[in-house]
Amino acid sequence: MTTARGPWLTDIAVGGFVGLDLAGRVAALASLVYFANLANGMTEADAVFIAAAALMSAFLLWRGGIPNATGTVQDEPVAILVSGLTAGLAASNTPEEAGLATVFLALGLTSALTGAALWLVGRFGFADLIRVLPYPVMAGSLASSGYLMVSAITERVLGLSIGTSLMPEVAAHFSWTVTLLSVTFAAAMFTVQRMRWSLFAPVLFVGTTLAFYGWLCLFDIGLEEMRAIGVLADAGVLGPVDIQIPMPFAWGGPVSWPARIAMTPSIFAASIVGCFAYLLTLGGVELATRRDVDLNCELRLTGGANLLSATLGAPPSYLSASTTVLAEQLGARSRATAAAVLAILLLGLLLAETVLPLVPPFVLIGMILTIGANLLWSWCLTQARRLPILDWFIVVTIVAITAIHGILSAILAGFLISFVIFALRYGRISVFRRAGDARSIRSTVDRSPAEERLLARHAHAIETMILRGYLFFGSVEQVVSRVRLRLASAPAPRAIILDFSQVNGIAPPACSALQKMATLCAEKGSELVATHLPREIKAAIETSSIPIGAPGGLLIEASTDEVLEAYENAL
Repeated sequence: MTTARGPWLTDIAVGGFVGLDLAGRVAALASLVYFANLANGMTEADAVFIAAAALMSAFLLWRGGIPNATGTVQDEPVAILVSGLTAGLAASNTPEEAGLATVFLALGLTSALTGAALWLVGRFGFADLIRVLPYPVMAGSLASSGYLMVSAITERVLGLSIGTSLMPEVAAHFSWTVTLLSVTFAAAMFTVQRMRWSLFAPVLFVGTTLAFYGWLCLFDIGLEEMRAIGVLADAGVLGPVDIQIPMPFAWGGPVSWPARIAMTPSIFAASIVGCFAYLLTLGGVELATRRDVDLNCELRLTGGANLLSATLGAPPSYLSASTTVLAEQLGARSRATAAAVLAILLLGLLLAETVLPLVPPFVLIGMILTIGANLLWSWCLTQARRLPILDWFIVVTIVAITAIHGILSAILAGFLISFVIFALRYGRISVFRRAGDARSIRSTVDRSPAEERLLARHAHAIETMILRGYLFFGSVEQVVSRVRLRLASAPAPRAIILDFSQVNGIAPPACSALQKMATLCAEKGSELVATHLPREIKAAIETSSIPIGAPGGLLIEASTDEVLEAYENAL
């Protein structure tokens, strides 16, 4: 009896411990949305964020493939949305009373798009296709979200940017003392996490808050004095504490549609990065916990939870890698751990109105700085040791473009650069399985010694190239270069045979290259012959502008051996 109860109680204790850490990080993200956008109601944001994390945890507890998995609000989409929300609200001169509704509507739309994308991928069984997404683009997108998070909190809350802060009303309430305390706390938290002392992260969060109020009590310092010197925010800055979770698709609050339209690029970018983040997180947790999960099922589950949380105006949420892996390392591997985390989140939802206003702003700001710094460190700086130089260049380029033009432009540029680099790399792989004249590639016909000597003497007249792989503008250039080189020899070949038996596809630019080679051959009085054409490739060639069978065009034959025999007989 005791043996069975021991592990069960341990799992619950571990769940309660990691749940405190999770609740603290979720509260920090909620404060980022408030601080950076003047949404009138910090406690409402905190309640919505905790509700989203609790909802995701409940879904994972119900059907998740990893027993001790817990849910959390995604860091990356929140960081991206902060920039878009601030710019949209400022550009449209949104009144303060409409700010909160507009913010929650944008968050809900992002969750809806992310959830729909994940659910559709899982519904149609496309989970394996996501593995072909370029890793540098995903890493660069996540690193960029870290940059945006650090930028948002330093420029718009602490007012440390060059020029005028976009948030003078908020920054004015905090002093350089808050800045120093925030950076110190962030440095301590970052060090704890980098040293793999994740166990102490929640202790540091709770301990710093308790130590702050212990210091106030020890020296008999009142809260009003702290507000006067800018260490604590004014009560008015925190907004009303009457929590009413908004429903963006049914809530009657005023919404600034000009601001909503201005946020559209950020909403799409946040949804894309949110999907990237979830896919990488799921794969990492699967490896760390040594479990083989049904990816399509997990995608449907996470997508459904996000579609539901979208009605709360909550940001995208997904599997929490840090708490799940930490619980695994502490030996808590049952669903009791996830249930305990869910209970902590629900308790936090009930106590948000009372507890959140008591958390010192420098602790919340420090947590945000830590989350952003971790994203930059993990997905940009450490990738320099893991990725080839060109791939790391893509990561750094995406972060740089994000800083200048925004993350949506950066993601598109990253895909373009990845495509070019892939084409260059793939184009360097030899497209020839075999290539040579009649000395090395002959028909299977048995010849007399005299015929053998004659064919050897005129071997240059027949050039055969057995191709392989996928032909596109990068790889087909190898074929064009070899054809041009053979035609430049004297005398030029009588026939150049292209064997497609091991080619699995052809791109439109490669069809144009075939037409170019046919023209070059015609100018030299040579014939270009294609053999063993798969049905799809033959259809692609026939629908292009290449003349088939006409003088100066492309000849199509069924068998390379038969074509070789015919040209050998002609010799």
